This record gives sequence, structure tokens and C-alpha cells, in this order.
Amino acid sequence: MAASIKISKSGVCLLLGGFAIVGAQLAACSPEFHSCYERRNCPVKPKDDAGAAGEEFGGAGAGPSAGSSGGRRNGGGGSSAGSSEAGEGGTSGEGGTSGEGGAASSGDAGAAGEAPVCNECANGFACSTTTCKTTCAADADCLADHFCSGGQCRLDAVQVSVGYSHACIVLADKTVSCWGKNDRSQLGTASAADSATPVQVKFLSNVQSIAVGDGITFALLTDGTVQFWGTRITNFIAGGSSTTVASQYPTAMNGLSKVKQITAGGRGNGCATLMDGTARCWNLNEMGQLGDGTYDFSVAPVVVSGLSGVTNVDFGYAFACSQAANAVKCWGNNFGGQLGTISDSVANTPQTISGLSGTFSKLRTGDEFACVLMADGSVRCWGSNGYGQLGNGSSSAKETTPVTVSAVSGITDLALATSHTCALLKGGSVRCWGNNSRGQIGNGNTTNPIVTPTPVQGISDAVALAAGGSTTCAILTTGSVRCWGLIVGTEETYVVATTAW
Repeated sequence: MAASIKISKSGVCLLLGGFAIVGAQLAACSPEFHSCYERRNCPVKPKDDAGAAGEEFGGAGAGPSAGSSGGRRNGGGGSSAGSSEAGEGGTSGEGGTSGEGGAASSGDAGAAGEAPVCNECANGFACSTTTCKTTCAADADCLADHFCSGGQCRLDAVQVSVGYSHACIVLADKTVSCWGKNDRSQLGTASAADSATPVQVKFLSNVQSIAVGDGITFALLTDGTVQFWGTRITNFIAGGSSTTVASQYPTAMNGLSKVKQITAGGRGNGCATLMDGTARCWNLNEMGQLGDGTYDFSVAPVVVSGLSGVTNVDFGYAFACSQAANAVKCWGNNFGGQLGTISDSVANTPQTISGLSGTFSKLRTGDEFACVLMADGSVRCWGSNGYGQLGNGSSSAKETTPVTVSAVSGITDLALATSHTCALLKGGSVRCWGNNSRGQIGNGNTTNPIVTPTPVQGISDAVALAAGGSTTCAILTTGSVRCWGLIVGTEETYVVATTAW
């Protein structure tokens, strides 16, 4: 899901992401500058004609008869005046040589170079004159890829994904934090404790995007591989027993490489779109939701039959759909009409959704329904509609051919969940429709159902959306996250948007 990403003003120092708690990073430098771990000052500006502060190989003083460079860390900096005495060499560098004698004139010896200092402050704070800020009142008090919240600087969220019992965000440093239930290790913290606030997934970095499912999360890394954490089914016998394994830490997903997009579905299913335009899916398949022409369970990714030129795959509860330049195809469960046919049946190979024409922009799936955002900003939906989640002003049981969402225009993205839909509009406002029994519409009440698009209160600057179960979350232009509906991992609800990060 697209989101606004601010560019970090990183200099000499980096932010440790993989093993640090989000919002409490250490400032770290290259090995030559290890003293920066202890220093929390802003860069010192050199005085006129003074020798540069000691760099990796200390700078010599400028000016007549300046002291020569000290070797490594603390190089000497000569004063501008000449001196009859030698300038000092590096105070702690290796092999600092003494400076040559200055001309016979007044002036003190060159002073030792300043110890190096970090170019970035700890915990995301910005500089204040010569010292680092330790609290914030506005985003300007933080680095460019952070925002101010409760006096602390937090990393911007750049993607959010919501499941049935937990949610996760990708942060600007390409780490991931999750919150909600943790009974199936779905938070990736090596703990069984639930968390009402986002906590960092351990041993994970270089994340491009995430997909949250039922008790499991998949992460697409920048190298095109996939990792997962949470509880995964490793063996399944229809009508019989199944075997599950919990992964407390991110674990490599075997059989996947050159992945460009991932999705997660109900009961631990997942699919990946590859760079070559094909798709792979894995896990439960009793309704043909793997699309490989069988009904056989597979812990390993299998090729979805008959797909090429795929740009995106999205997974519902027991069905999936793919988007290509000239067709949308779906496979798996069809009891809600989500495969675009009348019969209450299943299909183990992709079926083309008829009644769609034009250029497809984005494909999204809910539990038993799907929608396509067209290039012209209109939306077509089909499948289960018992709560009016198709947005056409009706709450008929289901629609087997695509219907047009009414009374809304300028949609830029969609988010579908169990039985409600939300749309992101140009300008940053959000509208939702469908089931509102848990406040999913975000309109301040639980009046149910809502069959036409209704504004979400308190959201006017969103840049990205995600929905799952009975919850929706939005990333705002600031990099913060606000959610409404069921609070993931609890039985409580937010009937208006409330800050989650």
C-alpha cells in the first residue's frame, strides 16, 4: 500500500532498527567514530581558520605554521596565528606527528582537534543550537522521518496492515512493529504477552511491505524474499487433524524469491506475486483457494494455474483474486458470489469476472466480496452484500456481477474487511460503508448497516488505508496511524478514529 515517506537527513550516523525498540533508537556511527555512542551533542562548527575537528584522519590546522595532522581519531587543529612552538599532534590518534615550528611571532600553540561528534541526535530528536533536543512539541523538533507524539519523536509509519487479532506497521527505517493479541506468536516479540501498543518485531530489517493474516504475518524484504512469524499450519487433513507450528521470530519462507507483492488471507493462507507476472499461494486448499487445480493442502507455495502478467493478488477468507492488465480472475469459495457466478460452489482454478471493462487500478478483497478501483476513480464490487458492503445502496444477500459504488468520487485507494469497505479520497478524507456493529464506519455511532459511503470522523489527511476483521487504520501525512472499529486483540471499539501510533 502506498504511503508518504519522508526522506531522512542522515549524515555520518545511522539509526539502529533491527534490534532497537522503535522510538528509542541509539545513535550509531561507523566503527572509527565509536565515541559517538556516548556523545549527544550537535555538530560543532569550526572557528575561522581553525583546524578541522578530528576526522577519521585528523585535519591539519590552517594558517601559518599550523600543527600537522594527527593520525586517526583526534587530529590536531592549529590556530590561525603562527607559533614559535610546535602544534600538538593527535591526542589519541595513532602516530600523530608534531607540527613544524612556526615563525617568530606571537600566538599560542595549535590546540588539539575536537573529538568527533554525531551528526544525528538520539531517539529521533533534532538539534537545538549545539545540543540535541530531549523532548518535542512539534514535528519540527524531530528528524525528517519522525513525528512528535506525547513529547517523544517516533519514526514515520509508511505501511499498515490489519488482521483479525493483530495489526502491524512498517516504519521509515524498514523495521516492523505490531500490536494486538499474541496468543499465536503473531507479534514476533519472542513473548506470549499481548500488547495494546506497537512493539518491534525482533531480528527483522530491510522490510519492503507486510501482509497480516489470521495469527500470522508475512514480510516482503527488499531482496525479494519473504519471512513470516506467528502460527502456521504445517499439515492438514480435511475433516481430521491438523498440525501447527508457532514461529516467535521471523523465519524464511522457503520456495519464494523475486517476489514483488504479498497478501495474507484467513486461517494462515498467503499468496505472492512474482517479478515474472506469475503467482504462488500456500496453506489450506479445501475450497480450491490455492488455485492450482487441486484441493490438496500445501505448506509450500504452489503455482496458481493459468495466470500471466499479474500485477497484484489479494486474498479473502477462503478465496483469492488476481489483477492483470486485461482481466480480474478469482478462485476458491463462491458461496457469497465472490467468483462472479450464481452457483454456490467452489473453483480450484482462476475464473474471469465478467462485467468489468476499462483500465483496472487496484484490486481489493474482503472475506467474501471483492472490489476494483478503476482508472477513472469509480469502484465496482461483487460478492456478499448482507451489510451493504458493496456500497450500491442495497443490502441484498449477494451480487454475482459487479455493481457500482454510489455517491462517491475521487477515490484513490480501497480497504476491505470482513463485512465493511473504506475508501481513501483525494485530499485525504475517508468514507466507509457496510457493517457498523463495532463502529467500523467511524461515524461516531454503531447504527447498522450503513449502505452508502459515509465520512469517517476525524480523518482529513490520510495517505494510506488498511482494513481487516472489524478494524480499519489510516496512515496520516504526519506519519502517525489512527484506527477505528474493533480494537485489535480486544472486544472494545472505537466509534471514531483514535491514535494507535
